[in-house]
Amino acid sequence: MSDAKPVWAWEVAANPEAVHGLLLASDSAAATPGSPAPRRNWATTRRLVADGSVHLLQLNGIPAAMFSMTVASPFDLSDTDYATDANAIYMQRLAVSPDLRAAHPLLGARVLRRALRFAEMSGAEVLRSEINPDLKAASTLL
Repeated sequence: MSDAKPVWAWEVAANPEAVHGLLLASDSAAATPGSPAPRRNWATTRRLVADGSVHLLQLNGIPAAMFSMTVASPFDLSDTDYATDANAIYMQRLAVSPDLRAAHPLLGARVLRRALRFAEMSGAEVLRSEINPDLKAASTLL
């Protein structure tokens, strides 16, 4: 048995393959017969990573969780009642490794806390996110 303490580290993601793999694994684990995993666009993943928008939490060098933050809305604001003049930041693609969920049940909350801190440090007045309402665990978290 190892006495080594786990090493958690946040970084701006540089590897789109690791990011996309984590995203797909998280989506697949959260999918249900009534709410299948969403289709993810590889080009969007590459763009978000290249833009430095993906925040990745690693556990001992292994991708554990992530989220993306952008100043541009990923959805059409005309379909919402959001104030368009607010200094907003947009969180998307929150993902948690299904292999680590059981051992670290607060991992999703840890990601959300980091996202909120990042939004505050960025000077945002509001953090916006879009979520599939069928994903009960994610809806509860947010």
